[in-house]
Amino acid sequence: MLRAQAFHVPVGIEWRKTPDAARTWSWQHTTVGAILVDIAKTYPGYALNATDASIRVSPSNLWLDPGDIVSYRDPSFAINRASVSSAVVKLECQLGPIIHAHRPNEPTAACSASILGSSADRLMTFAMKDVPVGVILDRLSIESERNVWVVTYGPDDIRTNAGFLIPLHPNGAVPPDDWQLMPYFDFPLPAPTRR
Repeated sequence: MLRAQAFHVPVGIEWRKTPDAARTWSWQHTTVGAILVDIAKTYPGYALNATDASIRVSPSNLWLDPGDIVSYRDPSFAINRASVSSAVVKLECQLGPIIHAHRPNEPTAACSASILGSSADRLMTFAMKDVPVGVILDRLSIESERNVWVVTYGPDDIRTNAGFLIPLHPNGAVPPDDWQLMPYFDFPLPAPTRR
């Protein structure tokens, strides 16, 4: 993930959290694309997919899964002078009733979310119609100059009553209220070194 930010390449990642062995890589005289392909190849079942705005890394079996929220087409999403943190809260609130498949006369739960941002976040204004959630996340990551978003799922297919996969909190816990989007945008970059 740090590599994508270091090269200023927008990357969206859907990840299945599993026990993982540490990996190390080393390259000389290569391209960003070759580096990303090399990294993806070391994770069985993962594939790279180029979109209009970013490179996506995800388990290939998620691409056709109707419970993948990143592929869900949101009819309309707009923010006005919002930080990435408040935009994610708005997106979660907008998607909540769909994810939970509330019936018309059933009360909906209050909308809340963990805020993973800072007061230094860049304010964004944009509107999008009929696009997948992943495209909205791409736009948020690019506009906020974070360049990387990650949605993590557990190793088991834990789903809502509407059949959507439940993303994990960035610390690995299942959200207590059954579902929160929880894309993680905060990746501190290492200090640059001079050679």
